[in-house]
Amino acid sequence: MTVQNLDMIQQNNLEIMYVHRSERNNSNWLHFKHAHPFAELFYITSGKGLFIIGEEEVEVSETDLIYIAPNAEHTELSKYDTPMEYFVIGLSGFTVKNKTHFTLPYLVIQDTKREYPFYFYKCFEEHTQNYEHHDQIIKNLISSFLLILQRENQLMIATEIPEINLKSTVLIKHYIDVNFKEDPSLEDLAKQFHMSKYYLSHQFKKDYGISPIKYWNTIRLENVKELLLSSNFSIAEISEMLSYTSQSYLTQVFKKSTGISPAQYRKNHWR
Repeated sequence: MTVQNLDMIQQNNLEIMYVHRSERNNSNWLHFKHAHPFAELFYITSGKGLFIIGEEEVEVSETDLIYIAPNAEHTELSKYDTPMEYFVIGLSGFTVKNKTHFTLPYLVIQDTKREYPFYFYKCFEEHTQNYEHHDQIIKNLISSFLLILQRENQLMIATEIPEINLKSTVLIKHYIDVNFKEDPSLEDLAKQFHMSKYYLSHQFKKDYGISPIKYWNTIRLENVKELLLSSNFSIAEISEMLSYTSQSYLTQVFKKSTGISPAQYRKNHWR
């Protein structure tokens, strides 16, 4: 893998995976640990929360900036009384190191400079409005932001030429892993990734051996099991939180998959 210092090259190696804004107005916010082969930059716009990165827990709040390295297992949780809202940008093609050249698995910068949010708001606007040349403008914004981050925090940020390119199916899988609690829709996935339903389904099954909707339903059921064993939520509450149409439908799907009802599963495996 070839690595070059950020201030010596252009943004050619940076690849923007997505720009999202997360707004949470209730406590039923489910996130489970996941990892992906690209980095993420979070900026907390309001509220408080907790990031779990590997085995470490880090409290965050408004104006905090969080960097998550590629392949670092992580999740984020919102505080019950102060729901957390944030921007997140997924991107590949760079690494973050400290002064001793150690590659950081994550970085939290608290109480950030006042100009930091501009870059996230502007990237989000360019992305959602689909302005002309928005891809290149977002790259320019991110490159400038990384340079400021490097200068003000004594970091070494370098762009890198990946050995392999990220496939679209990697991004689709990541999208499902993050949005598992929603009701699965192949049509919505196709719109999100600008593909035909047939092509998306074919490519996903080719790479992962399972259709995207079956994978989505499998992930959702695994999280039902996790909630049954790790929480006191009722089956009706779990059904609502994971977007099943009713408790009876969840019970039907669960029993078809496991051979027993959710209530019996909880009774048999309660920790």
